[in-house]
Amino acid sequence: MEEVIKLPVTDKKPQAKKREHKPKYNAEAELIKRQRHVKDLTVLGEEDASVKLLEDLVFGAEDELEERLIEDKQCASLLDDDDGDAGDLDEAGEESQVPPANKAAWVDEDDEKEEEVDMSHRFRRYLVKKCLHANAARSCNDELTTVQFHPSAQVVMTAGLDMSISLFQVDGSTNPKIQSIHLDRFPIHKAQFTRDGEWVVATGVKNKMFYMYDMMEGRVVPIFSVRGLKQSSMREFSVSPEGDSLLLPKEVVQSLKINGSVSGVAFSPDGSNVFAQSEEGEVYVWDMRSSRCLNKFADDGCVKGTSIAASRNGQYLACGSQSGVVNVYSQQECLTSANPGPLKTLMNLLNPVTSLAFNPASEILAMASRNEDEAVRMVHLPSLTVFSNFPIPMRRKFLYRANCIDFSPHSGFFSLANNKGVAQLMRMREFSVSPEGDSLLLSGNDGYLHVLKLKTKEVVQSLKINGSVSGVAFSPDGSNVFAQSEEGEVYVWDMRSSRCLNKFADDGCVKGTSIAASRNGQYLACGSQSGVVNVYSQQECLTSANPGPLKTLMNLLNPVTSLAFNPASEILAMASRNEDEAVRMVHLPSLTVFSNFPIPMRRKFLYRANCIDFSPHSGFFSLANNKGVAQLMRLLYYKDF
Repeated sequence: MEEVIKLPVTDKKPQAKKREHKPKYNAEAELIKRQRHVKDLTVLGEEDASVKLLEDLVFGAEDELEERLIEDKQCASLLDDDDGDAGDLDEAGEESQVPPANKAAWVDEDDEKEEEVDMSHRFRRYLVKKCLHANAARSCNDELTTVQFHPSAQVVMTAGLDMSISLFQVDGSTNPKIQSIHLDRFPIHKAQFTRDGEWVVATGVKNKMFYMYDMMEGRVVPIFSVRGLKQSSMREFSVSPEGDSLLLPKEVVQSLKINGSVSGVAFSPDGSNVFAQSEEGEVYVWDMRSSRCLNKFADDGCVKGTSIAASRNGQYLACGSQSGVVNVYSQQECLTSANPGPLKTLMNLLNPVTSLAFNPASEILAMASRNEDEAVRMVHLPSLTVFSNFPIPMRRKFLYRANCIDFSPHSGFFSLANNKGVAQLMRMREFSVSPEGDSLLLSGNDGYLHVLKLKTKEVVQSLKINGSVSGVAFSPDGSNVFAQSEEGEVYVWDMRSSRCLNKFADDGCVKGTSIAASRNGQYLACGSQSGVVNVYSQQECLTSANPGPLKTLMNLLNPVTSLAFNPASEILAMASRNEDEAVRMVHLPSLTVFSNFPIPMRRKFLYRANCIDFSPHSGFFSLANNKGVAQLMRLLYYKDF
């Protein structure tokens, strides 16, 4: 029994007791130690991540930096999620690794350090800003062949070889899909809105038939045959400005005949004439009323014609060729001269020019080739020079091969349908011409103003304001620039020193919409979202931190979108594109609104004013409206043009 009793005693040795106590003590200490280590490691890990991020931003991730300096925070974040092809997806994947906290540092408009670093950064100096793809809400599984903006609504249409037509609302941020139409076994070669925007006409790749889609009733109408049309397939067509007829190349309804094959057609602005280009390099001018050929001439230096376009103001005609050359002519000279000389020969493309498009204001010509990636250029028409800051330089391809190009009705957006099934959407920046005529002032909603010298085609200055730019105006001698922000502030910049001379808040303005300066250096007018226009003394705006308006005009009830002084600085015209007949004129010496303008009529006369201007000697006043009409009025007080 003693041995039995001794056995448990031998089990409870001091060492065994120490093992029982030691684990309890060590476990508690170890727990505290581990908690402390985990905390320290977490802090260290965060510091390492931030250091790595900083290294990526400073020494690497150059593509991301380029994108970030070009785009604002909203567009950049959306683009990261919705790029449509493999190359863009890789780029988006890299950009998505950057935390939002650091992204905000780059786009903080109020950060003074950022202004000092980025004011002259070359990646800010661009004509356009990349936005979310127009068809991001519905990607195309095949090549896109058409992109076109609706003539009046904020809608864009895409169509392609995937046999579908899609409509999207354009806002630059989400671009939601409105509707998609599938045409069975009908790969689409071309689709186009009628001028009233109520119908869509679509032709196929190898079909004699074509489709018409009634947007009002949502009805698809197949057209199986056309009387007088004998060709086996119909691909190309053009819609007349009146919208009541189609122009079908190679077999025209009015039996207009040219020598050789038709490579392109374009209507004059009023639809009375048609410019037809042959593959042999000849251009025919037809009168649509009499079916008579008014003129015929050879496109200068052209061996094979590929495309043609006419500007809406009736001033320019552009002809593209197989060699990549684009000749810009005067439309008026093309009507009469047997051998018109080009105003400018553009040789910036090296492949066949397959697309040409004028913006609605006839200030920009876009030209593209589908035979090469990134082969898209834009031309400033008043100076007939090519923008050196378009396309945006990227390490990766962005535009790819352009099958179709188009501008929105007010030139705010530019879109491009490419061979990757993507409709690239770009926001056009505003620009103004200096009084000397040697500089362009480009501005956009990133808060930057860029001065582009027309002769050298280089950006020589970059000025920065807080918020988005809503309008810019030069002083009469071009030495100063007045920049208005959407936040209701006005900045005065010295063009020689790039120094901000003054900054003040437009009295009572919540959101600025337009600005104009009189040519005599006396007045500055600022328009706002509420329809109010404040008229200031230019001299006081240069020096006073809180200038008081000489007059506050409250005669418009909608956003003031256009302001214009006549050259004599005696009249100020103000207008809103948001309402019919919303145009007023102010007599500046007395600062009173003319009660006899606009002329009272039973029917609408002016409609919605998109742009207003006076002739050089104030003899005429013109207004471009939403009906495609440039109303012209004679100012009786002034005798000269």
